[in-house]
Amino acid sequence: MSFLDATVLQSARFVKELGRGAFGSVDLVEVATPDGSVYAARKTLLVKGGAKRQLTDALTRELRGTFSACRASPFATSLLGISIGAAGHCMYTEFAEGGSLRAHLKRGFVRLPSASEVPQLQMPVSELQKLAFSLLHALSAMNDVGYAHLDIKPDNVLVAGSKYLLADFGNAAELGPNPKVHGLRGSSIYIAPEQWEGQAYGLNADCFSLGVLLAQCAVWPHSPAALVQLIQGQRALPGCVPEELRDFIAALMHTDAATRPSPKEAMKLPFLAGIRMEDCL
Repeated sequence: MSFLDATVLQSARFVKELGRGAFGSVDLVEVATPDGSVYAARKTLLVKGGAKRQLTDALTRELRGTFSACRASPFATSLLGISIGAAGHCMYTEFAEGGSLRAHLKRGFVRLPSASEVPQLQMPVSELQKLAFSLLHALSAMNDVGYAHLDIKPDNVLVAGSKYLLADFGNAAELGPNPKVHGLRGSSIYIAPEQWEGQAYGLNADCFSLGVLLAQCAVWPHSPAALVQLIQGQRALPGCVPEELRDFIAALMHTDAATRPSPKEAMKLPFLAGIRMEDCL
């Protein structure tokens, strides 16, 4: 899908609200094009009080983050266009009809196992490979132009047909030629330890978050306490987790940032050996 003209976007037909927060809202809209019509997710950032400069900065950051990924990866939500207005700024991105990964985890997890039950994989290994490859591919595209996502979590992974898409680049940061920055970004349980400790962090902070996400998808879809224990070294992945997946998650979640792989390096680990892009589309 090519970039859509602002005049075309302004005539978009509202279909339904997808979400709302302090920043504004996200709606599903239908956009008429010369070739028919297309559905898009319209994120509206509202101007509040004297926050126009902050709003512009937020939009710029998200636009740059989105473009840094979708320019070179099919596993990131495509940017369709923007419109600027006095009341708010709108960003239009590809609509993923399957919803978020979090919603899929919620639907797929029927009940919590009792303490006496042997844990079982909640997602097939082949699907975990596909998920990991897709997100690492999108992150690598961002890294190529100096960006990190810094908010990897199930809410920010969308399902479009048979593929996974990295979404919501509002926390994306340009790390520059010396890829180390300070400051806390992201969602608490997924944040790399160096961020919590106030240390400088780099492009591989996203890999830690991905490791937590994979552990969640594999065995603990709705057990934040188990994930926290895993992060703190108080709990190990259960025996149902295959060795290559266990080693992969351990590498991604290495507490020493200097030892943790970058997204590009992680794609070369044994767990993803033989996985091709076409297998994930």
